[in-house]
Amino acid sequence: MVLPRLALAAAAVVAAATAVHVGTATLPTAELPAGLAVAARPAPKSVAQLYELHCAQCHGEKGDGDGVTELERPARSFVEGGYIYGNTIAAVTRTLRRGIPGSAMPSFADSLTEHERSLLARHVLSLGPEGTDASPAECLVPTSEVPEVLDGPLMVPGQPLSAPVGDVGLHPSRLLTFPGAPSVQFARGSWALVALRAAGPVRRDDWRRGGRSITASGDVLWRCPSPDAADPGALVTAQDGATVEKRLRRTQLGAAAITQEFGVDARSGGARLSERIAPLDLDGVDAIVRVLELSGDEGVTFAALPAGSAPGRTAADAAIQGDGWWVVDSAPRRRVILYPLGAAPSRERVLRAALEVLERPR
Repeated sequence: MVLPRLALAAAAVVAAATAVHVGTATLPTAELPAGLAVAARPAPKSVAQLYELHCAQCHGEKGDGDGVTELERPARSFVEGGYIYGNTIAAVTRTLRRGIPGSAMPSFADSLTEHERSLLARHVLSLGPEGTDASPAECLVPTSEVPEVLDGPLMVPGQPLSAPVGDVGLHPSRLLTFPGAPSVQFARGSWALVALRAAGPVRRDDWRRGGRSITASGDVLWRCPSPDAADPGALVTAQDGATVEKRLRRTQLGAAAITQEFGVDARSGGARLSERIAPLDLDGVDAIVRVLELSGDEGVTFAALPAGSAPGRTAADAAIQGDGWWVVDSAPRRRVILYPLGAAPSRERVLRAALEVLERPR
């Protein structure tokens, strides 16, 4: 009959839905009808099991590099603290995900879950010698008397918390630091300016290999108004008005400024963008100035300024004010943008500052 069969199936569904999980076993809260069975869920592997299955054959049961697999080059000894790309959970997790090209170290991106890779990373680090973890003092980036460039994941104020695995909440960034002056944060990839920060200590989480994740302690003095208004005033467009990509080609460190040079618009192959960034003192008010200059393909130009910007009074003092920034020179192939980080200066002072910057030697 149909009804008994439906009742039997319903009983099985209820029993499976009300199962209780204890450790790695699954115990139903009610007896199932005879003849029916529930497929057992695979028991999660402990970190010791994961290490034995995926790592011990090469790196040895104790992590000393004495595994049973014959390799052209001996496997790395974790006991000696041998972490090729850094001694943080983020660095080891990244190596597990990507592998090491040109070596016997494979990628575990498909065979292990993110959680399993994280567990293994912690276990591998626990095999290392005492003192592997860095003290706060060891993580501090030494203070420099000249401008410096730091690349690595960094928190972006006002942006969603998304980043590569192992650096959760951070975004690929470039931080430009200047002695005793505000620092400048760019988003790697788009190379858009995303934040200006007060001068302050900077630390790297991965102290042994020159650093990975960056923490800037200075307060955020300016940030991009919204993700939809990426780098207002500095965007570069093609003839059809579409924003074009920038590809970093070279970085030059000067005595007081940093210059980044980009290739622009891969379709033409002839356009170049030079961007010079420097701190500026506006009568006691800190400021950052950017001098952007295009060369090559005439079809590549600067984007129109955002709607709502305030134009200057005359052509002679045509400064344009945005949300915390001024465009103080907008020639067809050059744009100078000033970011006052305190009391708003007068238009005349802003223009005078622009002339000071343009007259500086590179």
